[in-house]
Amino acid sequence: MVVLRNNLDEVQRARERGEPLTIEWALPSFFDAFLEFMEDLGVRKAIEALPDPRQDPVVPLTALIYCVFARFLMGFESFREMGDVLFRHPDLLEKLGFTIALAESGAYPSTGQIPCNVECFSEVLRHVDWTAIREILVGVVMRLRETNPKLFRHGIFLIDSNHFQAAERHEGVEQEKRVRDGEEKICVLLLWTPHGRIPVDFRIASAEAGGEGETTCGQALVEGAFATYGPGFIKEIRWDRGYLDGKWLADAEVRLGFRWVMGVRDDMAIYEDAIGLSRQEDAVWVKGEPPKLDNPRERPKRWLFQCEGLETWTAYGKPLTAVVVRDVAEGKVTYQVFVTPETKWDATQIHGRYRSRWDIEEFYNVVTVYWGLGEKLLARRGDIYRTIVSLMMLLSALLALFEATGHEKRTLQEYQRAFKLGPTHLIVRCGGWFALLRPREVNALINMKGPAGSSGNGSLGKVTKVVGMARGP
Repeated sequence: MVVLRNNLDEVQRARERGEPLTIEWALPSFFDAFLEFMEDLGVRKAIEALPDPRQDPVVPLTALIYCVFARFLMGFESFREMGDVLFRHPDLLEKLGFTIALAESGAYPSTGQIPCNVECFSEVLRHVDWTAIREILVGVVMRLRETNPKLFRHGIFLIDSNHFQAAERHEGVEQEKRVRDGEEKICVLLLWTPHGRIPVDFRIASAEAGGEGETTCGQALVEGAFATYGPGFIKEIRWDRGYLDGKWLADAEVRLGFRWVMGVRDDMAIYEDAIGLSRQEDAVWVKGEPPKLDNPRERPKRWLFQCEGLETWTAYGKPLTAVVVRDVAEGKVTYQVFVTPETKWDATQIHGRYRSRWDIEEFYNVVTVYWGLGEKLLARRGDIYRTIVSLMMLLSALLALFEATGHEKRTLQEYQRAFKLGPTHLIVRCGGWFALLRPREVNALINMKGPAGSSGNGSLGKVTKVVGMARGP
């Protein structure tokens, strides 16, 4: 795979020697910079190391996985749209590893099979284990912990899950070896940083009867992350009431060494105790920041009350600090209760910590709206869906890390809009090197005098260094 790096000087020198230019439209420059970032993190090599079930593939597994990434980045609703892009950009096909001659002839020389039939996404991706994709993500995080330790210094994590289900494949007679797929969930460990929210681990499990509940899935995720990243990686967890398991939590906070804040259910004794204390005459309430609803007029008035030493969560078996949240809107009063073992945090701090848990809901909302997480038509089969969802998590982590390490920050909508607006730069090849230039800058390069000229120092003006470039083949 060719990754473009900055070598404008080499292109200029080759042009001065009189070597011919090859000019073609480039995809939006972000993709080149992002590919370079992935290359530096060893993502391509890790994908190439994945086992391929095919005997003699013409299209590498890496190319197919990069096409999955491209679908999400470019905002395609279906993989069918990928062909229109790839075959308009033969250079992109080459970079992805497609054999152009075979693509043109449409067959394997030995078997006469059509590559599009035997290389289709579903017949390849269904063999990729989601745990292998998870290992690639772990490798990326491990590497960045060494090069950017400040990114992980806070050690604050959010946990939540999202459900998905493959489209029902069967209508009428069951096909041989085809099993109807049930509902599944992906549980994500999201790193909270001032620069963004970054998935660092995930777990996929069945959501149906006999599968993992929220508590089991969340515990397995935390235990797995602890085993993978070691002590001190997770310093604080913010999660919702779906993960309540007092006995495990009491042990884990000591054994694994993390703080936590969590909501409690309204049918628990500790909830009733906290509400009861908040209704006493001497209860002290402080003003809290209301939820950020789109319409400011609909935002409730929010008040916070803090009480300590509550011991009625018997499964946990230790005293807790609770914060009661009272919202008043249009004459209606609603309550929430958050709990934590931390006694040094005041009501505003506890409330702020738990509010940040909403960031993972926003994360899921974004990938649902722009990438189709949860849509049945994203895949027909559960094994394919698991692979696509795991690649979705890997890509979202890479994008978040790309921005958090100092690159240009964009939303998923902006990534997709950038592609749909079309290319703004040209790729110029000369003497085995590449440069990425704007059209007006290419004119200066074309008019540059060769060795017979008087100067040989044609000016390119100011070049916008959006990406790096790499030496050509």
